[in-house]
Amino acid sequence: MYASEACIEQELLCCLGSPIRVSIARDPVDPALLSSGEKRRLDELKPRARVLSWLRGRAALKRLLESLGQNQDTSEVRFPNRELSLTHSGPVAIAVASRDSSWSGIGVDLEIGRGPSPKSARLFLADGELRSIASIAPEALRRLWTVKEALYKANVANARSWFTDYRVLDPLAIAGDAVLSSSAGDITFRYASIAALGGVLTAAVASRAHGAAGARAGGACTGGGISAPLEEVLDGTNHR
Repeated sequence: MYASEACIEQELLCCLGSPIRVSIARDPVDPALLSSGEKRRLDELKPRARVLSWLRGRAALKRLLESLGQNQDTSEVRFPNRELSLTHSGPVAIAVASRDSSWSGIGVDLEIGRGPSPKSARLFLADGELRSIASIAPEALRRLWTVKEALYKANVANARSWFTDYRVLDPLAIAGDAVLSSSAGDITFRYASIAALGGVLTAAVASRAHGAAGARAGGACTGGGISAPLEEVLDGTNHR
């Protein structure tokens, strides 16, 4: 049974302390419903597998924009985006939105199926993070991959950064804080990972303020109770 959007929103609100709107799409949008601008973007896409993923993402985005009372034409939507983020994994696309003025960006990532191999961990985890997770199961790397992906997407000026630049303060925490240090000052983030749709979903938000992480923490976050306990997803016992 798939997780409901309302349940995911509730869990993210609990963990992040700010409302996040969620839209899930399993079916691609009908190309006949696309705007002229969207059709131009569609014509530029190849191969076919990418087209289906893009159409599924448009379906999620259009439903999200409709729920926000906005124009459903996504042709001018660009990422990274201060209010919107989008992720695809397998046969699912998820779009999220936040209108919290205290956040400067939002990011989301969903991973269904197997995550990155342990050999690739150094490509997205910093040395301190690698030492912290040395004793945990390799499958947990999937959650950390989604954390880093969501953090990267939440930074609207991410072009000159890489995943290893985003320092997760407690890599073992399913919800917590992260920091990106730069010459202009630290950017702080709050993230939360939950079990959803047979995989792991992480949402992250970036603070407008510069300073210490954790300035605006959410409530107690269990990370489970959506579609399966997170521990089952991470150890591979639940792959619906």
